[in-house]
Amino acid sequence: MSSNIIKIKRLNSEYENALIDFPFHDKVETWIKDHHSLFAVYTLLINELELNNKNAMDAEFIMQFQKVYLENNNK
Repeated sequence: MSSNIIKIKRLNSEYENALIDFPFHDKVETWIKDHHSLFAVYTLLINELELNNKNAMDAEFIMQFQKVYLENNNK
């Protein structure tokens, strides 16, 4: 397994935990604030690891996190 796939799988777990945490916040703003640094890592991941269809299954929660973060950060 390539080092990029291992890194994606490890980080995917962190993003999964952030998504699990989402419903437990009374205010969306606190979740956004708590996970802003994780979103910054996402931005780096896109550039560094070239997340695409080829490794999308390994990055399922990373992609979900990005969607939830952006949808709720614009409110």
